[in-house]
Amino acid sequence: MMDLKRKETQILRSMLKQISVFLLGAFLLAQLVTSLFLSQYFFQFHVGIELICIFISFLIFVLVWYTYEKNTYVEHNICFCFLMVGFFGILHLLFYSSELSFKQNNLSTWYWLLGRFSLALTLVLFTGDFKFKINKYIGLFFSLFTVSFVALVFYHYYDLLPILYINEGASRIKILIDCMIIVLFLLSLHNLRLKITQKDVLVYSFIIIAVVLNLLSMLFHSINSVIPVYHLMGHFLKVACYFFFMKGIFVSAVKYPYQKIEKQSKTLIQILDELPLGVVIYDQNLRLFFANRKALDLLTDSKKDLFGMHQHELVQKLGRICQRRNIFDPIAG
Repeated sequence: MMDLKRKETQILRSMLKQISVFLLGAFLLAQLVTSLFLSQYFFQFHVGIELICIFISFLIFVLVWYTYEKNTYVEHNICFCFLMVGFFGILHLLFYSSELSFKQNNLSTWYWLLGRFSLALTLVLFTGDFKFKINKYIGLFFSLFTVSFVALVFYHYYDLLPILYINEGASRIKILIDCMIIVLFLLSLHNLRLKITQKDVLVYSFIIIAVVLNLLSMLFHSINSVIPVYHLMGHFLKVACYFFFMKGIFVSAVKYPYQKIEKQSKTLIQILDELPLGVVIYDQNLRLFFANRKALDLLTDSKKDLFGMHQHELVQKLGRICQRRNIFDPIAG
């Protein structure tokens, strides 16, 4: 129990350190960019940041898609969520323009909010142990269908959508939606608090950092009318948030399964080494792939000399050793 608490304390300190570093880095970078060229190239900067986030979203989807069979339902559903987030990001950019009015940019902002809402809702569901397994192709179809259907409905009825920004800043409906999304992210943090040391499904510490950075990003976006540099910080923190999502999912979806296989292989090798009989294993080309400790003792050769030896050569070698030692049936394999 004490070891577990000590481990949690160490992880929390590491998380706090990483969050602080990214927060300070975002502030310094925002100050630098604002003082140099933000006023002239804000549109290009915004598009560039969004493209980076879209790229990371699709990268997360691809990482899980090509390791689908080795992962759990959590990674499966999160990967489809990021696929939707990526497409909503593209739609946000397609309808975004620095030269249009708030009303004309309204549809772009709605698509941006739909992406964040999808991510927040998915995190709440699957950090709360909501188990829902789905075939990869059915999940792909459902994700694309959902994005297409919602995008078309919003596009067709965009004149009826409430205005999210007015001259004074965010409208009441925009503030209400932001608060709802923030509550969903806070709920996901509540669900994650007891899983901070777990690595069997996701590296939850990275996911927690990503959620915290996302909350900070939304906070700084909301006060951009007061201090513009904070709006820029929100953009940088959003990229950092996506980076930690990718890091956590990459470790769980790609790295962790192979670490698990390696650990199981080491355990199996230890068991075979303890056997009183010699055991050898050949690959598909009938060349020696493994020999336990007893087999190596009987063969009186190092692994370097034996590995890769063909079965026929090994049998001849065993025959000569048996003749010298007058040993019969010295090895089983």
